[in-house]
Amino acid sequence: MVYCCHCAVPLYCALLLYCVTQYSCVAPGALTMSDEEEIAQLKQKLDNLKAAFSRKEDEVAAATADAKAAEQEVKRLINKDRASPNTSSGNAGGTQGKMVYMAPSRKLDRFKEKPEIATELSVDDWIEDAKAIILSRNLTESEQAAFIIEHLAGKARREILGRGKSVTSSPREIFTVLSRVFGDGDSLPQLQQRFYSYRQTEKDDIIACSLELVNLYDRIIQLDPSFKPGRETQLKNRLAEAVHEESMQMELRRLNADQPDLSFFDMRDQIIRLMGQKGKCQKQKRDATVREATVEGDVYSLVLKQGEQIAAQQKQIESLLSVLQNKSGKSTVKRQVVATDGKRHCWICNSADHLRKNCPQKKSRSDLSTVTIPSQSAPKAQDLNADSLLL
Repeated sequence: MVYCCHCAVPLYCALLLYCVTQYSCVAPGALTMSDEEEIAQLKQKLDNLKAAFSRKEDEVAAATADAKAAEQEVKRLINKDRASPNTSSGNAGGTQGKMVYMAPSRKLDRFKEKPEIATELSVDDWIEDAKAIILSRNLTESEQAAFIIEHLAGKARREILGRGKSVTSSPREIFTVLSRVFGDGDSLPQLQQRFYSYRQTEKDDIIACSLELVNLYDRIIQLDPSFKPGRETQLKNRLAEAVHEESMQMELRRLNADQPDLSFFDMRDQIIRLMGQKGKCQKQKRDATVREATVEGDVYSLVLKQGEQIAAQQKQIESLLSVLQNKSGKSTVKRQVVATDGKRHCWICNSADHLRKNCPQKKSRSDLSTVTIPSQSAPKAQDLNADSLLL
């Protein structure tokens, strides 16, 4: 709207006012009946415009007053927040801006067909991502359908477009067709059978077990939303039956009975903490057992090592005795011999029928306690050195 440069009256109002003024300056006799009627109409229009302009001024004044009141209310709330006792001491002296991080919009990849490798998104995961992005953008139903089709390619896009407007105009129908055609192909009875027969395997922990149950039940809800109200109860009951440890089953049943309002994931977290504490105690017991076994093993290895050392010393003694026998030409030390059968033998004749004191070949007591050295030749220096080195 264009306004006059001299006042706040719109330009067309100023023109009408000018025309009326000019007509008013004309002598009454110079005006015809038609001119007077036209002047009366112009005056009526001018009065209407003045009334409308007055109403607009009132509305502008009311809007200005509301804006000022809102501004005062905002200032009051800000001052109240500053004076709140929960405000930290660092913010009490002045105003500090609050940093807020806003993540950029997530890009949705195009879905083409059923994934061939495990690293690609399955149709169920893609549908969950698409629903999250649609919810964040607050799109209408037709906009949602157009958004979904825009992010389809290949076989998936041809499948949806080929089903006609009844499918392409409904986001729910599009998701249902994609899940049925490019999903695992399980029907509702098959999914129910898999959900109620699922058992935890040895390689899966309780987290993997719980997530698999959630995945199966959510797929059941996609096919039949009437199962959604009993989701928490069904998941809690099935988790108590699916775990393979009997102690964990008993604890889950106890939590279901004592705390029926506990959510599925809260119950799972509690059992994880509880079993973690038990596992810690069991680990401490295992560590203590391992330490005891290690000590016993160390003692056993020490005994074996000492036995080996004793055997090596015995071999050295026997080799030394053999050297002395070779040097003297006869046995230099009389000792009692023990046969391999465990019997005691005579030191002189090596007979098992008697001992040394009853030996018929006994000559004298001195023959058993002395070392005989041949008198015809003295040991050489090099032989003595060799004997000393052996000793």
